[in-house]
Amino acid sequence: MNTNHTKLRILLFVLALLLLAPVLAHADTAVPDGINYQGLLTDASGKPVQPDGTYTLEFRLWSDPDTEDASALVWGRRFDVTVVSGQFNVILNDAGTALAEGAEHRVKSLMDAFAEPKRYLGIKIANAPVTPQEGEAEAAEKATTITGEIKPRQAILSAPYAIQAENGVPVGTIVSYFGTSEPKGWLFCNGQSLTDPAHPEYADLRAQIGDTVPDLRGFFIRGLGGSSESMNEVQDDTTAIPDETPFRTDSTGAHKHVTVVWGSTMQNKFGTRDLGAHPGAYGNAGFNDSTYNGPQTSSDGTHGHTILGGDAETRPINKAFNYIIKY
Repeated sequence: MNTNHTKLRILLFVLALLLLAPVLAHADTAVPDGINYQGLLTDASGKPVQPDGTYTLEFRLWSDPDTEDASALVWGRRFDVTVVSGQFNVILNDAGTALAEGAEHRVKSLMDAFAEPKRYLGIKIANAPVTPQEGEAEAAEKATTITGEIKPRQAILSAPYAIQAENGVPVGTIVSYFGTSEPKGWLFCNGQSLTDPAHPEYADLRAQIGDTVPDLRGFFIRGLGGSSESMNEVQDDTTAIPDETPFRTDSTGAHKHVTVVWGSTMQNKFGTRDLGAHPGAYGNAGFNDSTYNGPQTSSDGTHGHTILGGDAETRPINKAFNYIIKY
């Protein structure tokens, strides 16, 4: 019985061929949500595995190079891979079949898997094709002896971390967004809860800001410091007036208004005159116009002035957008 097929190992000769350089050079090009990975499967003697065909490979990203504890499992998917002369090529992405480990790790996106500096790739052969020459016993033995993860795990170098370039912003970043649906990796700042167990991907944001997303609907954002004492503090609306010349009205202004009409004096004098046989005399007559005060208001003129107009708040001209926060 040929047992070489049961002692498979892997030679990793090309790791993480990411097509990121064109993406970084052209900001309008989308970053692929995957890693182009190539490898070579050999037997114990170093020869390419046989037969050619479809192998089922399981890929896992770990935060530790050795432990089998599920808490160190960051991401994992299963792919059916074509192997020819031991060589295979696969694009690692979230489209693969989720593994059987805890749901927290099954659903984690590859896009978020490189949020921490250390990652290690483990590969496991879950199923291999059987040659026509192999009998049932060999096939059964092969199925049971290649179930372990191939060691050592491969440390992921810096290139795959560029997959984060699609977002390029830290968790908790808030930006204005002209859209009505949440983009991938972002949440609307509408006060929603982060405690839903169906969304473990919110864990990093929750650790940073607490259990609730800030509700920024109807708010302007201001920088922390000065009159802003603490993060997420709400400052009530207020209206400022000039410091040097304050505006003021007073209700103690008792006063009166007087209207004055001035008269004039006029006098006419008449004298006597000899008119012959019929003398006559005209007496002196005159009159004076008096001076008098016109109508006046009362002296109890206490009153106030009401200024109408305006709105419930003071604000500049503006347009409404959604605020979103990175998780």
